[in-house]
Amino acid sequence: MLFWYIRKIRTANTRHLIVFADNLAGQNKNWFVLGLFQFLCNNIFETVMIHFPTPGHLFLPIDREFAILEQKKS
Repeated sequence: MLFWYIRKIRTANTRHLIVFADNLAGQNKNWFVLGLFQFLCNNIFETVMIHFPTPGHLFLPIDREFAILEQKKS
């Protein structure tokens, strides 16, 4: 699905891919996802950059709300 989406939104002159991913090892750091990015870098893009946020510094407001709830629960 990710490969389909990247190919769908890519224009002919797109040479660089920047991906922002959460820091979940099971979802974004597995061999299949990293292999896909390697394939994309070797065959489609000149560069592929993957940004993982620093743990505890989430970008989405809903994630901050969940963090507050977890702190209050403890």
